[in-house]
Amino acid sequence: MEKSLASVVDAVSSEELPLNLCDYMVYRHIREGRGDSIALLYKGSELTYSKIADLVSRSALVLRAQGVQPGDRVLLLLPDAPAFVALFFGILQVGGIAIPLNPGLEEVEVSQIAVHVNAKIAFVDEALQGKFAGLEAAGRPVMTVGDCVGRRAAFEQQAESGADLQVERAVDAVGYILFSSGTTGAPKGIPHRHTDIIDCIKAYSLPILNMSAADRVLAVPKLTFGYGLGGNLLSAFYVGGASILVPEPSSWESIGEAAARYSPTLFLGQPRLISNLLDGHLPEAFQHLRVAVSAGEVLAPALYQRWRAKLDVELLDGFGSTEIGHVFISNRIGDVRQGCAGRVLDGFEARILDDAGAEVGPDTVGHLWIRGSSLASGYWNDPERTRQHFRDGWARTGDLFRRDEEGYYYATGRSDDMIKAGCGQWVSPTEMEALLLEDEVVSDCAVVGFADEDGVVRPKAFIVLRSGLRPSVDIEERLKRMVAERWPDLPHKQLGAVEFVSALPRSSTGKLQRFRLRPATLTEFSYEC
Repeated sequence: MEKSLASVVDAVSSEELPLNLCDYMVYRHIREGRGDSIALLYKGSELTYSKIADLVSRSALVLRAQGVQPGDRVLLLLPDAPAFVALFFGILQVGGIAIPLNPGLEEVEVSQIAVHVNAKIAFVDEALQGKFAGLEAAGRPVMTVGDCVGRRAAFEQQAESGADLQVERAVDAVGYILFSSGTTGAPKGIPHRHTDIIDCIKAYSLPILNMSAADRVLAVPKLTFGYGLGGNLLSAFYVGGASILVPEPSSWESIGEAAARYSPTLFLGQPRLISNLLDGHLPEAFQHLRVAVSAGEVLAPALYQRWRAKLDVELLDGFGSTEIGHVFISNRIGDVRQGCAGRVLDGFEARILDDAGAEVGPDTVGHLWIRGSSLASGYWNDPERTRQHFRDGWARTGDLFRRDEEGYYYATGRSDDMIKAGCGQWVSPTEMEALLLEDEVVSDCAVVGFADEDGVVRPKAFIVLRSGLRPSVDIEERLKRMVAERWPDLPHKQLGAVEFVSALPRSSTGKLQRFRLRPATLTEFSYEC
């Protein structure tokens, strides 16, 4: 294999050639003498950049043998493992378009996506072969994949021998398509070019997180999610650092075990799991962190304070979107405002517009629009939703924000999550949720609108209690009283009901799905008093 890999590396050594993300993230490290540096940490194994390059080259050979040509779409239904990395970059090497999908999706969802993108082939984890058998029946070839370390499957058997294979070049070609997590309905396919994530890394991972080759990155979001793919794998590979892969679903147990084993220096978290870790499961290995990130949902001030009380490590709240590809609004080390998403990063622009499309003034809530070099051109094969959300180089995220006089941005919720209560006054569920999370008994919560016995829409809280606690009337009344005391002169911002639940509905990437907790019509309901 050494001769074959050398041929690949030598063939792409000219910096004048257009960029291929596979070459830049993998083969570049071999050329620059970092082949022996650790690239992946996985289940007790340490894989160097030379080993990853070998796996990628073999993967590219298999893809070509399967007839994958430049522009072909290839589905990946794999856990976070070396096989995912090898195939993701192998697809890019041959000029294909990688489509990572959460293997936890239902077969009907995967089949719909496969048809939507006209997928050439699907690579499926061997343990899930039966679950996605319908893909093959629908004319989409399926190749089973082990973990490139232990189990063997069809993919590994075909990758036995190497061969010289050039890297396909692509300037503005699409490299991968990420599907949104579907917090409010059918997911959308968001294509990104080979160069997009590099612009994001230069705007965020380098200046904000100060990432270097010494970093070991541990992430709650999986590689099928833009936050995980960009922040963990691609950012780590850009700087020549190490990406820690956890194949199991993210939980305090799996994250804690990986942290104890590999002592990460950078942690990419989400509020829900950060809360679980702080409930007594925070691994000692987190003492080696130099910085941590929270994204995916609003970081409540109470949760930030709990983190800082236990760790002398900054926790940076940030906001990103799949349309941009990564984080584009963030707090900075030494410049953190609690409850605030931060400021717009260099290289990106944001503006807040009202329903009529006019820009609003400071401290006025409106729709967030974004622009930047990494912005997708639209949704894949979806002209109607592209027309609704993309305009003149800008994209509407679907999120409601306000900006203060100093240019700091505050998320107030999704536009389709807002509650029109009382006499038509708008209520931000995230604002109320942040308050409820300050109570020591609340582990997780969601606020939605419901119609009471008089037909009046009022806020209702779904509460997940801390481990070991049982629901009670006393807790219910205390939470209602807390909200009433916070907004004593605003009757539309009082809790009309509290319901205790064991868990909240979330998307495959962990995002809260409020629409599953309320009647769909309530967000548009209004009436005269």
